[in-house]
Amino acid sequence: MDLQAELKKQEGQTLETLSHGKPFTVGAVTARGVLVHPAGSKERKVTWRQLDPAWAHLRRRGQLNQIEVREKYSKVSSGHVLALLAVLPGVTQGKEKAEDGGRLTPTLYYPVKKSKKKQPAGKLARKTKQRDDNDWAVWLD
Repeated sequence: MDLQAELKKQEGQTLETLSHGKPFTVGAVTARGVLVHPAGSKERKVTWRQLDPAWAHLRRRGQLNQIEVREKYSKVSSGHVLALLAVLPGVTQGKEKAEDGGRLTPTLYYPVKKSKKKQPAGKLARKTKQRDDNDWAVWLD
């Protein structure tokens, strides 16, 4: 899925942060990132350096919460990053307890496709030669 193309479809739409329900309008989606216009606040830039790794994390692990976004991908705009990813096809949302067992935190889910892992060439199971009665002379040595 082309993340930039999907978010371009959201230009002009009003979204809300998942944790506090604060509205913001999705501005221009550019080669540098996404401009967001929070209600009653100044424009912010959410860069691809924040969005791309967060999206990769969600696709790879199937789950991403706001605390992870804040700690790993975007200290300032974690709410906007999560809200932008939440509108992508296949993404669902909920709330789960934080690792510290405390409050509920907004969490995104994405179906992870199970890949058929190929065994490395050196690890392939070797077929054993079946011996029949005619082979007894060879294997009795």
